[in-house]
Amino acid sequence: GYTNPAGHPSKLIFLERPVQFVEYLAIYMARPIIFDYLVGLISAAIFFSLVVFLTCYIYKKRKTSLFTDLLPWLCLALYSGLAAVSTDLSRLGFGVTQAYSSRYVTLSNLFLIAVCVGLFKVIETVKIKDKMGVAIKYTCIACVAGITVLVGVNYIKGIEQMSHQHDHLEKAKHCAIHATSPDDACLLILYPNKPVVWERLQYLRTKGCGGTVE
Repeated sequence: GYTNPAGHPSKLIFLERPVQFVEYLAIYMARPIIFDYLVGLISAAIFFSLVVFLTCYIYKKRKTSLFTDLLPWLCLALYSGLAAVSTDLSRLGFGVTQAYSSRYVTLSNLFLIAVCVGLFKVIETVKIKDKMGVAIKYTCIACVAGITVLVGVNYIKGIEQMSHQHDHLEKAKHCAIHATSPDDACLLILYPNKPVVWERLQYLRTKGCGGTVE
């Protein structure tokens, strides 16, 4: 009996925009290590190349203890991936940049954690008997170092965004307390529909929140 909410795009829009579907998915999954749209696409491409390499390597070792040890982490990565697909199907119509929403990092972080565990496990178990072994080991080390740097940069960017959000919320708070009519321009800071936000603001005021009832 599910009904698509009014104003929400169709769940089948990915059939019309397959490229954007893949782009949204890549940004969503790589969000913990990306902080800019253009840089994001490049980082996501490199990140998923790493994921493909890691997946192939683990599959090749599927009859060894490496695969058994990593199985729980693979399941965690699969869970995160399915959550990403679900969000992509539901939100693609709002635009690819919506995939940058910070609330999605909670789930995409699980995928990144699984990837890092896989890299550490490969570093731990790979045998340096030839040039291939050396290349795999040091490539994985370089990837871990790169992910660490990107997460750090993203963390700093996040702090800056939190500061901007704090300023925005202070303006919203001031408006909620001091707005005097449904025509007050500042109401658009709280919600994109002034009559609706005014009605809700009046309700909050009757409960002792947000100034006095007009």
